[in-house]
Amino acid sequence: MKDPTSVERHSVLFSVKDCGRSLQNCLDTFSRFNLTPTKIETRPSRSDAANCHDVFVDLERGGEDLVKCCEELKSHCLNVQLLGTHGEVQWFP
Repeated sequence: MKDPTSVERHSVLFSVKDCGRSLQNCLDTFSRFNLTPTKIETRPSRSDAANCHDVFVDLERGGEDLVKCCEELKSHCLNVQLLGTHGEVQWFP
């Protein structure tokens, strides 16, 4: 049985060029769709494109808004992937 207090998380990966406001443009896109990132990680990209970063984002809310947001992100990013949906992982001491 699913815990009613548990939250589904949706993970998105996108790649941006290292230039002014590129990450901010992507974060503004999440804001327009009322999607709030709960976790953001950036890493230098392994792709052949120079000066690019991969950005991993976790969100609590998905659905149709997330799909539309990913479509709009494609205009700002080199690559956009919806990695999947997963439940909250419990922390064990």
